[in-house]
Amino acid sequence: MKEPIMRDPLDDVKWIAAIMILLWFVWFFTGGPARQSSQGGLFIKPPAPLDSGETYGSFSSAQNDISRLSQLDLSFFKDQIFLRNINKGKEEIPDKEYIEIKASGRNEKPVFVTGWTLQNAAGNKIQIGNASPLPYLSRINQENPLFLGANESAYLVTGRSPIGVSFRVNSCSGYLEQFQNFSPPLSLSCPSPLDGIDTSALNLDQTCVDYINRTPRCTANTGSLPGNLSSSCMSFINSQINYNSCVDTHKNDSTFYKPEWRLFLKQSSEFLNNTKESVRLIDHGGKLVDLMTY
Repeated sequence: MKEPIMRDPLDDVKWIAAIMILLWFVWFFTGGPARQSSQGGLFIKPPAPLDSGETYGSFSSAQNDISRLSQLDLSFFKDQIFLRNINKGKEEIPDKEYIEIKASGRNEKPVFVTGWTLQNAAGNKIQIGNASPLPYLSRINQENPLFLGANESAYLVTGRSPIGVSFRVNSCSGYLEQFQNFSPPLSLSCPSPLDGIDTSALNLDQTCVDYINRTPRCTANTGSLPGNLSSSCMSFINSQINYNSCVDTHKNDSTFYKPEWRLFLKQSSEFLNNTKESVRLIDHGGKLVDLMTY
């Protein structure tokens, strides 16, 4: 009967060492420490007998790697739409509180933002709704899904619309500011009521023209008129110098529409903390578009 063959434990150690040496040569001749993947992060040296087995590298680099992995939660629209400005307001009035979002000028296509949400530090969320591209006063205005074009801004006001609808700003919008308070205020740069008007055909004499030119822009008449104005002049002032008539006259102008929207979130209380806040803009898929803190 043959006696069992006894293996020398050193033989196993030698084989393991040979494999480790082989792996080390493969690593060295494929770039070793010069490889891009070896430039940062936390690493472990080969064990004995090849090396000490201790760690080396930067832990902060490893944290950066983790940070890069977390970017998988960022939206596809991250560099297309930005949180640009926050007005928390001094008073606890939601109509004065707003957040501005702006589309990058590099965007090749409008971005569909209706249905996106704002989230504050407390976890409260508000959804962005629709808007009317061309509202009229004293009419039912249809609100459509909002697509924000390149370089366009949208002011997301926490409160309710003074005219009952979210809307795109146009060259006549200043008339709306005469009777309502918007935050931020609408520009008072309306076209002259006489632009594109044949004054002689409407029997508007020079006295009438001078009076109209002295009247502040974006101002509809709400009181009595001077007695030296003709009846045709008074009729023109009362019927044609107002928001709706301005829109009808100028809506086909190349500069009529402005790159600005007013979106009203219809909240009855403030959304933003007045002292310290963190606001997130989140897309349809729940991904982070942008973040702003103060």
